[in-house]
Amino acid sequence: MNRIIFLFLFWALSADISLAQEGEGAPASTEGAKATKPVKDEKASAQQEVLDLQARLQGLKTKISAKKENLKKLIIEKQGMKDEKKSLEIFKEMKSEYKEMETSIKDYDEKLALLH
Repeated sequence: MNRIIFLFLFWALSADISLAQEGEGAPASTEGAKATKPVKDEKASAQQEVLDLQARLQGLKTKISAKKENLKKLIIEKQGMKDEKKSLEIFKEMKSEYKEMETSIKDYDEKLALLH
């Protein structure tokens, strides 16, 4: 869970930094430079979109791995559990983790399809 929070904070901070960097830079002073600037902006924008998408994919991949590991731990914990009430709580937690992992996998597949 700490990894997920860390990754979310990392992603949020990197998004803020990239937005701040987009606002920097001096305006073009000649007409020729203004004419070529949109082409450069389009290329830079496309490259930034790809980089952002790759970062999101990496974040989702890490989140999926964390969910898998947590599910493994819960399965092991549940196997050794004698208390039926506690066992049911663990099962509910496993179900929740699985649903979250499933959603992350769908998001990952959708974003991966955008790259291809």
